Amino acid sequence: MEDVGFKDVFERCPSGIVITDYRLKIIDANEAAHRVLSMDSLLGRSLAEIFDEVSKVHMMTFSQYLSSGRKLCLDCRFSTSEMDGWCELSATKVKGNNTEEDVIIWSLADISIHKRRESELENLAYYDGLTGVYTRYYFLHLANLHMDKFGIEKQPFCVLVLDLDKFKQINDRYGHSKGDEILQNFASITKDKLRKSDLFGRIGGEEFAILLPNTTERVSLAIANRICHEVERFFVQMKITVSIGIASIFDRQDSIKNALERADVALYDVKRNGRNHALLSSTKVRTTNEFNNRRER
Repeated sequence: MEDVGFKDVFERCPSGIVITDYRLKIIDANEAAHRVLSMDSLLGRSLAEIFDEVSKVHMMTFSQYLSSGRKLCLDCRFSTSEMDGWCELSATKVKGNNTEEDVIIWSLADISIHKRRESELENLAYYDGLTGVYTRYYFLHLANLHMDKFGIEKQPFCVLVLDLDKFKQINDRYGHSKGDEILQNFASITKDKLRKSDLFGRIGGEEFAILLPNTTERVSLAIANRICHEVERFFVQMKITVSIGIASIFDRQDSIKNALERADVALYDVKRNGRNHALLSSTKVRTTNEFNNRRER
């Protein structure tokens, strides 16, 4: 068998390998490393500069841990003129006669596809696939975090429950494809009326919820009625409208669940009284009778 030297193994290795000095300046890099990082030339560059700022900080800390002889790995994001991607870095330090002669051998594995799939799964958990607003799960998670914050800062806020009027009839008349388009347009119209700090989620088929931080009942009612007006104006030919119930939170003993229930009762009152407007809840706690008497919208 033909003798194979280190350089042959280094160049033929399917995994990316980069050798740097103790300052992370690249001394050598094999072909696979160039391929993983989508770069023509790596020699003489700083390995840290290839990655984003967060990854750069992690790398500097990472390289210091190597002095203890530990072998570690971390995920780093890189950006080049050719592409953005992720790679998993692992490294080991080879001691020289002095610190300046120390070298670090880095192994690079392309995990860009894995990270993209991970991001897609996160989006499915956090964002509604049709409208792009928060899912019910994530909206409630963020709303409950805001409730915890309220317990410290004591800043009142309001929650809104929104429901497109007679949406089942709309689906039956225009079809589900058109219904999906309507939901997308409705979400877009509503988002345009909200601040970046506001929370907006889809909590049911045609039912949505909004949390307005540091907002009074009066201002919340004005925002809600403005949304009603814009929805009616946008869908004037199809005669699509929205009804909105509002509940405020002023008490630390309150909860997001109770507030949504109160807003839902107010929403039902809107449905019974002509639809296409907003109403503030007049109660602090939703009663059992109100829940049991709720009829089909």
